[in-house]
Amino acid sequence: MIIGMFHTRKDPNKVSRAYLYNMICNGEGVRFIYFTARGVNFERKTIRGRCYQGGRWVWYECPFPDIFINNVSPKTRFQGKVYNKLKKLIPVTSYSVGDKDEVYRRIEKGKVFKDYLIPYAVMKGPDSVYTFLDEHQKIILKPISGHHGEDLITIQKLDDLYLVQDSYTNNEFTKDKLDNYLDNIKEQMIMQKFINSCRKTGEAYDFRINLQKDDKGKWGITMIYPRIGSNKRIATNLSQGGLTTLFDCFLEDEFEEEHFYIKRYLEVFSLRFGEHFDTLYPHQFDELGLDIGLDENQKIWIYEVNWRPVQ
Repeated sequence: MIIGMFHTRKDPNKVSRAYLYNMICNGEGVRFIYFTARGVNFERKTIRGRCYQGGRWVWYECPFPDIFINNVSPKTRFQGKVYNKLKKLIPVTSYSVGDKDEVYRRIEKGKVFKDYLIPYAVMKGPDSVYTFLDEHQKIILKPISGHHGEDLITIQKLDDLYLVQDSYTNNEFTKDKLDNYLDNIKEQMIMQKFINSCRKTGEAYDFRINLQKDDKGKWGITMIYPRIGSNKRIATNLSQGGLTTLFDCFLEDEFEEEHFYIKRYLEVFSLRFGEHFDTLYPHQFDELGLDIGLDENQKIWIYEVNWRPVQ
C-alpha cells in the first residue's frame, strides 16, 4: 500500500507533519510519499515525490498512491487543477465541510445544535442588510467562502447614521453612502448578528478548538486556545494580528472561580458537537477546527467550522 501527501511546498523538510506521517506509515509497514502538483503524471498514472530513507528525503517515483492526505489548500490555479483532477481518481483522507452557508444549513437541519447558531442570512443587496439590521441593530458581514478572519465588516445603526468598521477603518455613513459602500462589495457575504464576546479589558476574543479522531474513530481534543483581537480590530485570528495565550491562564483571569466550569463546558460541548457533525454529512471527518465564542451570559455561539484545523 502507498499513502501520498499532497502539499504546496516543495521541500518536505519544511513541513513538520510530513515526517510525522512518514513515521506512522513506517510503523504500519506502508510506503509514504510526499509530492506536489508538479510531480503528478496523469498519462502514466505515476507520482514523483520524496520518501524518507536513511535519515533524509530522497526522490522516488511510484504508481498513483492508494489514498492521499489532503490537509492543505492549493495556492495556485495549476495546483488547484491538478488537485481537483487527482481527487476524482484517488480517495482522500479529508473532506471539505463546505462554505459557511452550507455548514450553517446542515447544523440547522440537524437540530441538535441549532440553538448555538448565530442568527444569519445571506446578503442579497443593501435592502437585505437593512432588514437584518432592523432585527439585530448590530451585525457582522463575512465572506461566505473566506477564512482567517479576512474581510470582516461590522455595521451598527445609530439614529440616522450607520457606524461601519472593517479591517482597517471606522466610518459613519448616511444611508446613501452605505448603499454605495455595500454595492461595491464584490464577494458573496453572509450576515450574522454581532455577538459581544469581550474580555474584561475590552478586546474581542474567541476559542479555536482542534478536534481529531484516534485510531478507534473517537473524537478527542488536541488543543484549545483563546484568540484575542488586537487594537480593537474585529478579527481575533492570528493571521489578522490577533494574539493567543494559555487556555487555563486565560480562563482563570477572565472567569476566576468559574474557570473550571467554563473549561468543562467548552470541552463537553466540543466533543458532542464533533460526534453530531459527523452525522450531518455522507462521509466522516478525521479532524475539525471549531471556532466558538461566549457572550456576556456565557452562552456558547458557533462562529465557524473548518475541516483543516491547521488553518
